[in-house]
Amino acid sequence: RRQRQMCIRDRDRTTQTLYTTSINAVVVLNDIMTDKKVNPFVRVQAGKVILEQAYKAYELVGVAKQIEEVRAEIEEISKGS
Repeated sequence: RRQRQMCIRDRDRTTQTLYTTSINAVVVLNDIMTDKKVNPFVRVQAGKVILEQAYKAYELVGVAKQIEEVRAEIEEISKGS
């Protein structure tokens, strides 16, 4: 039980670290993308990475919403049985 709690705590800490690091990464990519002194190809690549990740996040939100809708429908059906 104690080991399981430690694993959960470690997972939560790792998730928080990844979240914080991802915010920093977006800031760095944005800085590169908007810096006129940086090679235009590199600027475009930074913008492309930002857009790709933003689109993936948008898709995940949509999937999560669909899952919640299906869960609600299943609950309604279960209540009717």
